[in-house]
Amino acid sequence: MVYVISMIGISIALSILYRKEPLHPLFWMPIFLAIYGSWYYLFLVSMGMESRPQDYAALGYHLLAIVSFSIPSALFVPRDAFDSIYLRSESFSLDRVIGWLFIFLLLSYILFVLLSGATSKRDIRDQMTGGLSLLATISLVGITLMAIRAIAYEFFCKKNNVISSFIYFVFASAVFLFLGEREVIFGMSLIWFLLWAKRNGGRFHVLYFYLIVLGGVFAVASSQGLKAALVGQIDWGRVFFDSVFHSEFSAPGRNFSYLEFIGQDDLVGWRVVAKEIQRFVFSIVPGFGGESVAQWFNSTYRHEVGVGGNSGWGFTMVGSAYLAGGAAGVILYYGFIGLFVSIIIRVGRRSDAVLVSYFAIIPILIYSTRQDMSYLLNYYFKFALVFNVLVSVFSNLLLRRFPKAMGGAERMMAAYDANGKN
Repeated sequence: MVYVISMIGISIALSILYRKEPLHPLFWMPIFLAIYGSWYYLFLVSMGMESRPQDYAALGYHLLAIVSFSIPSALFVPRDAFDSIYLRSESFSLDRVIGWLFIFLLLSYILFVLLSGATSKRDIRDQMTGGLSLLATISLVGITLMAIRAIAYEFFCKKNNVISSFIYFVFASAVFLFLGEREVIFGMSLIWFLLWAKRNGGRFHVLYFYLIVLGGVFAVASSQGLKAALVGQIDWGRVFFDSVFHSEFSAPGRNFSYLEFIGQDDLVGWRVVAKEIQRFVFSIVPGFGGESVAQWFNSTYRHEVGVGGNSGWGFTMVGSAYLAGGAAGVILYYGFIGLFVSIIIRVGRRSDAVLVSYFAIIPILIYSTRQDMSYLLNYYFKFALVFNVLVSVFSNLLLRRFPKAMGGAERMMAAYDANGKN
């Protein structure tokens, strides 16, 4: 338990140290690394099962990951990095139109699912092939990013020309109950709290944050049985779970434990890094990126070592780093992630689009703990950054090219909102 106590203790200490800047990565990231790193071990303890050497190794490497991430984050992200945040409303002048477009795409996706007869999240994914898969990806990513833009706008802009974040929360709930995707609503909730804590401050928001994290752990576990509940059946056995430790937070530790069987002919060393780079660079063209390290683990490695099961388990970023170079690999991977996030924040202080892309990557940084490096880089560069840059650039260009038309549209929307409230 020494590793577990150390990870949680370091995480709480960092959150208290950066309590005046809740958007700082050292306020929120370490505790999620600690949870993902220790949950499988705690599951074994709760079930009275004996831990193996690789289970203790997973704890040690996750502790090393926290330290490796924290050093560049502390060095290159100042504590006042998010002071005097100001987002220009011009960068959001198209958000109302684009937001309704993605809501329409999402409704089309949900309608297809209802007509398809799918009764579970796996059924839905099995039917999403070809153009339908593209529709699913665009609608889910689009609605997520537009929701995050709306939350950021509401906290840091004065005007009201975007769709209310409350409406996005409603559709995020629909995504969970109809499609079985939980990441949208959980991610929105976390970002909303961090921005709220930044704007309002207060001596108790560290306590509030940890209470929310604790509640979120239970919510993630119980929501497993409610995935796509409105198209199938509720699995009450998973809603009223036997053990809160038997949830998705166990995935990194469990997956790491199977790497004990790794051999010289498996994916190790420079081949891991090469696969990560290949996946990131070439997957922009469908079919050219090859399988990711996470896909290799689920489709190849588990089969070779005789680990059964049909569901995708994700993987583990720490495990991927371990395969690439043991302790040195973990230090390099998480040192790079800390530096990568630091650069985004520093550039974001001068760019609306990059700043919002940082907000958008917060839940992905957390979720990538049970994925691999290519997953993190692909999402950021191909979705979060590009999407926000394009929307902001086009909004500013149109406002400059057609100032009267865009200004008139904003006034009409403001009048419509005022009438609706009266």
